[in-house]
Amino acid sequence: MSNVNKLILASASPRRKEILEAAGYEFEVMVPDFDEEEYQKKSPSLQDLPINLSFAKAYALRDQHKLGSEYIILGADTCVFTENSDKTMSILNKPKDEEDAKRMLQILSNSMHYVITGVTINVGNYLMSSYYKYAKVYFDTIPDKAIDYYIKHYKPFDKAGSYGIQDWLGMRYCSRIEGNFYAILGLPLDDHGAGRLNEFLKHPY
Repeated sequence: MSNVNKLILASASPRRKEILEAAGYEFEVMVPDFDEEEYQKKSPSLQDLPINLSFAKAYALRDQHKLGSEYIILGADTCVFTENSDKTMSILNKPKDEEDAKRMLQILSNSMHYVITGVTINVGNYLMSSYYKYAKVYFDTIPDKAIDYYIKHYKPFDKAGSYGIQDWLGMRYCSRIEGNFYAILGLPLDDHGAGRLNEFLKHPY
């Protein structure tokens, strides 16, 4: 398949790379020099953070590498949120170390949390499309020994919330999902997102 335009995935996530490959896209991977934690501190709304981060990453990559209008940049960001007793939201970022990972998984144990992925498709110097998808994820009780085993063997330090739904922990202790499964994996490509990509990439389906 030959593309008139060139697609760039602005993410180091192996899950996003696998999803794009499985969908039949030809693309390059380029990662922007971008401080997510610093950006998060300045964000006025946690709920808008995933889509704002995807937007900022895509534009940062284009600016840093001076990419021309023939490049389509796909930016994405996934955030994990828990709901507090007063209905406000708290975010679970990527864990800093084993202790932090265990703390997060203990929070997620026997509870429901939200996973939101924001996606931005940037063409030239303007926004082509920006959207988000989410899912509610329910976990059964996760014993501490299972948490310790998972952290030791799967090392989820590159994952928001300290887990991958496709990993052993997700398969064993996730009891229910409501919403978009690919939002949990990190790149939802439904009719909205894939449809806009296909317009510019001459994708056959």
